[in-house]
Amino acid sequence: MRELQNKEIRIALVGCGAIAHSHAQAIAQIAGARCTALFDLNAGRADHLRRTLCPDAAVFTDLDKIFAHADAAIVAVPNVHHAALSVKLLGAGLHVLCEKPLAINSAEASEMIEASERAGRLLACGLIRRFFHSTALATDALRRGLVGAPVSFEVRESVWNWPLNRATFDPASAGGGVMIDLGPHIFDQLAAWLGPVEVTGYEDDSRGSVEAFAHARVSCQTDAGRVPGVVLLSRAYRSVNRARIFCTDGYIDVDPHAREEIKLTFGRGAEATENFHATAHADNAAPGDPFLRQLQNFVGAIRGETKLVAPAQVALPTVTAIEACYRMRQTLPERWNQGAAASLASVAGRVEPGKYQKILVTGAGGLIGSRLVEMWAEQGRLGELRCMVRSYRTAARIMRYPLDVVEADLTDAAAVRRAAEGCDAIVHLGVGVKASRETETLLAAARALGIRRFVHMSSAAVYGRGLPLRIEAAQEASPLVKTGEPYADEKAKAERAVLRECARGLEAVVLRPHIVYGPYLRWSAELMELLAQGQVCVVEDGGWCNLIHVDDLVESVRYALATDKGFGKPLFVTDGEPIRWSEYIEAHAELLGIEVPRRTSAEALQVAHDWRSWVRASVRPLGAVVRSGEFRSFVLESPAARATLFRAYSALSEKKSVRPYLEKLKAGASGAGATRASEKFDENWTLLQLSESRLSPARIESEIGFRPRIGFAEGLRRTAMWFAAYGLVPSAAGDELQREEANLVAAG
Repeated sequence: MRELQNKEIRIALVGCGAIAHSHAQAIAQIAGARCTALFDLNAGRADHLRRTLCPDAAVFTDLDKIFAHADAAIVAVPNVHHAALSVKLLGAGLHVLCEKPLAINSAEASEMIEASERAGRLLACGLIRRFFHSTALATDALRRGLVGAPVSFEVRESVWNWPLNRATFDPASAGGGVMIDLGPHIFDQLAAWLGPVEVTGYEDDSRGSVEAFAHARVSCQTDAGRVPGVVLLSRAYRSVNRARIFCTDGYIDVDPHAREEIKLTFGRGAEATENFHATAHADNAAPGDPFLRQLQNFVGAIRGETKLVAPAQVALPTVTAIEACYRMRQTLPERWNQGAAASLASVAGRVEPGKYQKILVTGAGGLIGSRLVEMWAEQGRLGELRCMVRSYRTAARIMRYPLDVVEADLTDAAAVRRAAEGCDAIVHLGVGVKASRETETLLAAARALGIRRFVHMSSAAVYGRGLPLRIEAAQEASPLVKTGEPYADEKAKAERAVLRECARGLEAVVLRPHIVYGPYLRWSAELMELLAQGQVCVVEDGGWCNLIHVDDLVESVRYALATDKGFGKPLFVTDGEPIRWSEYIEAHAELLGIEVPRRTSAEALQVAHDWRSWVRASVRPLGAVVRSGEFRSFVLESPAARATLFRAYSALSEKKSVRPYLEKLKAGASGAGATRASEKFDENWTLLQLSESRLSPARIESEIGFRPRIGFAEGLRRTAMWFAAYGLVPSAAGDELQREEANLVAAG
């Protein structure tokens, strides 16, 4: 590589999607390297990257034309094209850094390595976690035996809110789902920590497309013997993100988002009371952007100054492991949904096949929409649905299926009309900050296209977050009044728009659930998370919780599509068995094995008020921080601000004028002085408990014949199984799962 030893390295970005921006930022920080070419079939996307980060780069839509403009290339295109493009670039004399996965199968990966050797050019793989200090710290902790010898491991990780697109969910383009996305990182780290990886079993939730949840049973061969473990990956929910390596004297936690540190816990079970955060600073390692470190290594290797940290040869085992997963794939049993089969069988045919040629479902990627798609799939009737999503970012659950999907914004009248063409019914589940405008746009499309059936998912929250007592007497006939709550008032405006359209002949059924619970649902998952953090109390003088399990709510939609009456009459959707909020919260706390603090409503609301005051009082002094010279230079000089924020903190903590405020923030106290300084109860969960009304399902049963089938005990039983799958269960249940997994691994 001596011909480039003292020359500027010209780098081409091949593919200009989301990850290319991280690479472009890294290139901009390296002396002696420059981005000179951008390739993408979408010229507009490439030009946007040029204007924002690569002003000196030329834009090409023909790959052959970049060869004369670059010495090296970073390949960041859809997975299925990694091999072909890398081989072509290597053959043209360019060094290549290919994003993970190196290839979609081991044959293609081997072909890439052979092409690199023939051309005498470097081929690196974007195994970015090799450049996390946390990876090296865990490796060192295991080598030194700081918490004993490794016994087993559990890796849980999720992809959440990454800018996914349609190609991400196309098996022909991506080669797989969450396993091929996160698997290369996980398997590479496990090999670094514990030794060669062997896959012994694999299940995922693919239903004809790419998986959103993957469960692999694996083992690593250490010098001392075989270490079993499990890998659980998800795109469907923001789960726990952690690799935990259980050892004889404790365990090691590695958070993929905490790149500079690991946590060591000494002892197991009830004895695990002492922990220690080990950071890269202990070894005087320079913190910063791992993409920058990766590119520095790549450029240094091109110049012959260093060796590649992630050459293609070390990436080959990760490709082989993922290939093994897909080869031995079994269907993941979603035990939390198994109870739905009997209920579905009893109402099968409620909407007879052929009644609707196509049903447009807005908000199909949301929590209720995703379950609707799943339940329609269980009946073999996906062909009836056209699923509309605002973006693919949160659509992973439905993209497991081969679906008719359209991407459109509900405020875009032309896009909405295109989506609705050919449909003869609409189920409106979309929820946005502009609910009334979105609903009116959808109603206009229905009117223009002659669509008569319209199922509108409203909410009992049109009366406010805490249902006032007056609702109990008049039920759905209670008049709507302005609450001052943005969500409630927007939903009320949207509902009024639907009811006005009914006067013009629209067959609209308006459904008003209140607390929808079940797997993935906010009122279940968020509660578990907040309980674990101590941010929820039981309001002793609290009110009523009006529940509906998500499966029952989807069934109410099916009834609304089948009915020939009930139009223009808002309908509460509830299980008819209201319980006290204290019972709902304590049932979830019991799953966690914790006791929830009990407060009166006055005490709980005072804590919420004092917490807000504490935040205001704590943030106000930060003006001194922001105005400081250290903070200004940090912001102006560092493109990777988020990755290096603690540098500013470290510098500022030495300033006498700032230190007292930072100490107050660290101590969790301020001059405001809360009455219970350690309590930070979530205000929303406090106010919900003040709901005074019990809702009745009488009208929905008399109007459209819907009767709920799932009581709270059964609904919570199903939801608890989902909690277990996503690591939201208590330690006892987690230990039981680990024993089960260890047995499966041993049997495998």
